[in-house]
Amino acid sequence: MVLAILVLVAAAFPLAIDRTLPSRRVNVGAERIRAQIRTLEDRSIATGEPVRTRASEFTKLLASATHVSVVDLEGAPLDALVLLPDGSSSGARVLIADGRYHSFVRVSALTGRVVVASEEGR
Repeated sequence: MVLAILVLVAAAFPLAIDRTLPSRRVNVGAERIRAQIRTLEDRSIATGEPVRTRASEFTKLLASATHVSVVDLEGAPLDALVLLPDGSSSGARVLIADGRYHSFVRVSALTGRVVVASEEGR
């Protein structure tokens, strides 16, 4: 019985951490967005068609307190990130913020490479 209670508490602990630590929410959100972009790149290559994705689609992957925006490599807002079948993209930075914690996912225009970085690593 005691073991069952310990297992339940241990299983709930990561969920509590995600809700209470904004830095963890930002990091997890950035990794989820990176994975989503990779999935969309694969879809574009497989279908031979460009795939467009908007910031609102990334918001669904994040906690409610976490905000996301898509900007070009100079920082101007973008309507959408376009992923092309040849592996390239329109190039963008997906900014993720929760309070004073920030991170971003950079998508290379030439190669389509997707990298997660902290705001300090800019």
